Parts: sequence; C-alpha cells; structure tokens
Amino acid sequence: MILAGACSRPGKVVVLSWQRPQAAACKGCEKCGATEAEMQKAAAQLKEKLAGRGVRVKVEEGIGARAGKKAIISATNVWVCDVPLETWLGAGIGVKPCDCSSGGQSMSCKVVSLDGQSYKLIPADLVVRAGLLAADMLIEKGKIDPANIKTPKGCAGCPSAGACGMAR
Repeated sequence: MILAGACSRPGKVVVLSWQRPQAAACKGCEKCGATEAEMQKAAAQLKEKLAGRGVRVKVEEGIGARAGKKAIISATNVWVCDVPLETWLGAGIGVKPCDCSSGGQSMSCKVVSLDGQSYKLIPADLVVRAGLLAADMLIEKGKIDPANIKTPKGCAGCPSAGACGMAR
C-alpha cells in the first residue's frame, strides 16, 4: 500500500520529485548530481507529450522531508505524484556499493532493476514512463489511486518497512 496524499494538488498535475542522499560523501557524486538533469529532461519530455491533454508537469526537490515520507537516506529517491518510481514501473529495487564512498565511509546506492537492466542513475525515459502512467490515471480517475499501482519487486529488501515510501 502506498502512503496517502499522492498528487493532491488542484487540477491535474504530474509532480516529479526527487531527494538526494544526505551523506557528505555524496555531495560531489556525479550520479547524484546527474539526477537533477535527468529530472529536468524528463519534465520537458512529459510537458511535450502531455500538451493538449490538460495535465501540467512540475519538478520538486526534497519531497521526503516535505511529505513526511521515509526514504532511503543514503540513496537518490525519485517519486511521481508522491509514489515511488519503482512502484509505477513494477521495478525491482536493491542496493549496490556506491562509487562515491570516501573517507573510509562505506556507502550504498539504491538500484532500480527493470527489463533486465539495473540503474543507479534513473534515466529520464524511466521517469517519463512513470509520468505517463500517472497522467493516464489522473485523466481517467481524476486522482492518483494508490490501490491500483503495483508493489515493486524486492521491496522486502528495504532497511525498514517504509524506507522507500511504501507502507505494509
């Protein structure tokens, strides 16, 4: 089950949200820094694809703190309408050693697995796929209905029941 409150803004708005890791070692990480560019690219592509369908697109950083969601703090997390990206796509999630580990501090990166590929950096095309699913649900139902979204494969691998925005 997904936490409530997803896309509860007036009108039809697909909100792309992301949160950087909190660890100091990740401040200069190329992957973490590239997430912002991928989110902006995804927003531009979604705006183009949704033109004329009555759905707006917005990008926000740091949703974890804003929405009170628990997130994997040492990972870059991506949400579409307050629902984890991996949930929209039915993707698996896992953890791999991070390239940005420094100062003897061992870091891990969240990995999203889909269609036989593993992604430490979430590419814009995956965000667009999830955004289009959200837009279709907004157009069809008038709201995001978390009960009709798949639970991601591997969510038992999270450090806690709510670590990736999921509630059990």
